[in-house]
Amino acid sequence: MRPFIRLFCSSFLLLLLLPLKGITQNVTLTTSATAAANVAQGANNNPIAYAVKMDIGASAVTVNSMQFTLSGTHDNNDINSIGIWFNATNPTIAGAILLNTATVGFAAPHTYLVSCNVPIAAGGSGYFMVSTNITATGTAGNTIKVDGAASPAIFGFTVGQVITNNQSDLAGLLTIIAGVATLTTSPVAAANIAQGTNSNPVVYAVKMDVTVFPVSINSIQFTLSGTHDNNDLSSIGIWFNGTTPSVSGGVLLNTATVGFAAPHTYIVSCTVPLAAGASGYFLITTNLSATATLGNTVKLNGATNPVVFGFTAGPSLNNNQTDVAGIQTILGAGATLTSIPLAAGNILQGTNFNPVYTAKMDITNLPLSVNNIQFTLSGSHDANDLTVATVWFNASAPILAGATNLASVPATFAATHTYSTGPVVANIATGGTGYFIITVSTDIAATGGNTVKIDGAVNPLIFSFATAPPVTNNQADLGGIQTITSTLPLKLISFTGDATNKQEVKLQWTTAGEFNTRDFDVQRSDDGLRFSTIGVIAAANSSTDQHYNYLHKLPLAGNNYYRLKMTDKDGQYTYSAVAKVNIAINATKLIVFQNPVTNIADLRVQASKNETIILHLYSADGKMISSKSFNVTKGNNQLSWNLQQLAAGSYFISSGNKFFESMKIIKH
Repeated sequence: MRPFIRLFCSSFLLLLLLPLKGITQNVTLTTSATAAANVAQGANNNPIAYAVKMDIGASAVTVNSMQFTLSGTHDNNDINSIGIWFNATNPTIAGAILLNTATVGFAAPHTYLVSCNVPIAAGGSGYFMVSTNITATGTAGNTIKVDGAASPAIFGFTVGQVITNNQSDLAGLLTIIAGVATLTTSPVAAANIAQGTNSNPVVYAVKMDVTVFPVSINSIQFTLSGTHDNNDLSSIGIWFNGTTPSVSGGVLLNTATVGFAAPHTYIVSCTVPLAAGASGYFLITTNLSATATLGNTVKLNGATNPVVFGFTAGPSLNNNQTDVAGIQTILGAGATLTSIPLAAGNILQGTNFNPVYTAKMDITNLPLSVNNIQFTLSGSHDANDLTVATVWFNASAPILAGATNLASVPATFAATHTYSTGPVVANIATGGTGYFIITVSTDIAATGGNTVKIDGAVNPLIFSFATAPPVTNNQADLGGIQTITSTLPLKLISFTGDATNKQEVKLQWTTAGEFNTRDFDVQRSDDGLRFSTIGVIAAANSSTDQHYNYLHKLPLAGNNYYRLKMTDKDGQYTYSAVAKVNIAINATKLIVFQNPVTNIADLRVQASKNETIILHLYSADGKMISSKSFNVTKGNNQLSWNLQQLAAGSYFISSGNKFFESMKIIKH
């Protein structure tokens, strides 16, 4: 019995061993070295995390899965995709076939099992590779690793294989890195910004320096503080300048929706790529509405509310923003209104452009543009007395000479009535002055004795502007009553003034139909406001045209204003238009007024300033006979030099301390 049992056991062991006869190792796995490397946020170039070579022995195989473990420090948001590749010749993605991808969203360490279908012939070989792409927000410094020694790749086959595993730790560490953006605030000086400005003044500028990798900016978030209200801003612009913190040469990226009071946070989309090593300035500008509130402010504080940038990939940020952007204060032009005195007088039936009121406007801070004027005509005139009312603008003097007609409106209403010019344009520069003159034209059948007046205290002129400036109204009741009269003392055909070559002013006027006219007061002013009488000419009282002239021997240097006061025998009077004559005094000049001279030389000296001049008297053969000094004032001066002791003959007067042409005089 025992021999039988011994024989049975020996036969069973032989049967068990028969299937293994001739079986050898058929698959050999060897790790291919991959260098440690940095992989950029948002990279889609499939950097290889692991590569393993598979060598096949005598029997063909079909690989149907690959299992691997990604270790390192990456989190569940770092990896965008994982790919399994096969390359029959080289451990590179170039020329490889993407077999499959793995589901992402796991923090390290995590083991992945990915199906595939790769037949490899007997004696063949190939490389299986694991690649990872990084999300745009991958955490810089996190790592990805496959350790072939501790966690080798495991392959599945359609037929079981005997595997020789030579995998080792030859895959370098992949480290996620990001571009580095350094933000620094550029100083912006505190300044005033004008109502209605469209010049894009900069309220904040931040410089971005990029290193390591390129970045792409896709949004900007900022907070405007200060005291501005929801009506102050007309637009907000986001600009980029690659070289300087200036809008000049910059590109407008986008604009923000306005209509919010401070403080308010804005988010504006944009697209700005910056290469590694590049830099540029992001600028925030504000334009103001024409009605922005004066004194309100706009501010961006880079220390407490720094600008926040959005990126397509999240770079590392070095935020060095500080509070070096000055407060921008809303400023408007200041307008001060005063009334110019106008004497009570008569305005004749059927005459045009009779002044009834003048307002002076002084401008500070900023230029100003007037676009409408409202005025009220009072008095006792009826609806048939006036034809039109006209508003004039003169930038230099309160006179019609040189003034611009801004608007004329029908004046066919009885007093009291308020008129408006409608749209006009009158521009006054910063620090400038302008005069607004209201005139009326009378109907030929206007009622004598009726009056026209503007009371600047009760009904001051009201101005509208392109912006909303503060107005200081100092208008007063300085416009005298103008009485319509049917008595025509005369008809003034013309009144002119001209400078002569002796720096005198020759005034000429022509009249017609003089009847009961008493005289003409010749009046002069150096500012066009305050006139004084310098001469009186009696009227001829003739029905024919009469021609008059008056020589003003000592006008002032610069502008001289002249008018006629024409008075009737019963005391009624009217004024002529104003004539302006300019006497140009550029240097000291000597004129001998009466030549030849009998005993006293009448000299006229035009001086450019107050000074002392020295005059020399020379004989015809050039010998100096006498010298005399004179104190002169700026403008025209009348001097006398007693030459009674000189013999008759020719002499020359020259200056000892001024440069002007010597004057020849003849002594009788």
